[in-house]
Amino acid sequence: MTALRKTLRPALLLTAVAAALGTGAVNAQQFQDRSVRISMTGSKDHPAGIALAKTSECLAAKTGGKFKMRPFYDASLGPEPANLTQLRSGSLDGALMTTAVISTAVPQVGIFDLPFLVSDYKEIDALLDGPFGDKVAGFYPAAGLVNLAFYEHGFRNVTNSRRPVNKLEDLQGMKLRVIQNKTFIDTFTQLGANPVPMPFTEVYSALETKAIDGQENPVAFLQTSKLYEVQKHVALTRHVYSPVSFVYSKSQYDKLTPDEQKVLKECAMETRLVNRKLGRDMEAKSMEFLKGQGVTITQPSAAELERMREKTKVVHSNQTAALGADLISALHAEIKKIRGQ
Repeated sequence: MTALRKTLRPALLLTAVAAALGTGAVNAQQFQDRSVRISMTGSKDHPAGIALAKTSECLAAKTGGKFKMRPFYDASLGPEPANLTQLRSGSLDGALMTTAVISTAVPQVGIFDLPFLVSDYKEIDALLDGPFGDKVAGFYPAAGLVNLAFYEHGFRNVTNSRRPVNKLEDLQGMKLRVIQNKTFIDTFTQLGANPVPMPFTEVYSALETKAIDGQENPVAFLQTSKLYEVQKHVALTRHVYSPVSFVYSKSQYDKLTPDEQKVLKECAMETRLVNRKLGRDMEAKSMEFLKGQGVTITQPSAAELERMREKTKVVHSNQTAALGADLISALHAEIKKIRGQ
């Protein structure tokens, strides 16, 4: 058992007990033997990977072991863009996938990738789990997809191997890997960096060979993906909150019985809470771990973050055509409601 799993074990045990209490009696006769494949880019020790394993356990418990879910970690079934194609064609059952990649097929989900959108986890939980999250999920089926639940990747931060980032000027000219997504490219262009879109499977080697200077991801992901080996500076910019969609192929979902669809959705919704709790608990622990590996962590001041926010406001307006003025208006109205404004 890894150190991470030992650290998280008490929380997992409590979650397992709670899930068991809510499972109830299983009528295995209403289910048929079925095995599905679920892909993810991250490792099995990442909070999302642990939650995915719990989903497999949940399905087995609710179906008498008949509905088997096989998780595939570390992009072993290919990078996210390839997985998206597989989901839409029906050659892959499901995946944990960043909304930034899904937005290439479902433009509206890209609304969550707008920079400096929310301030904290309380705001994003209310946004994802409320009517606005349901509204965005409603756009998936037209692209051949089904959103089972919104998992969490976390607040993204900038890392690099060149220098500490304390102010906007420190980002100027820095070659940073970004997700292959127009919003991310525009965001870092506005911040004065040189964004380099590439699949995550290529990032470690590109950082190791200095083909790029840095990248941006949540701190927990830096630990589980071992990027600290090739990145020694982290700036807590929290420029984007990155949801992960537990997304399913619609053509495969439609082949499931109503009972199977029901337990699949239930388990995904239950384990999204496992994922979020583990990720948030791990965030502070990961920062301590990174410091122990010689990583310098800086916190840009509120004034500097405001400068970055001002620089990227144009990204919001640039996305109006892709996202729809009505959806953006609904987003801002919902955020004001959440904030009690």
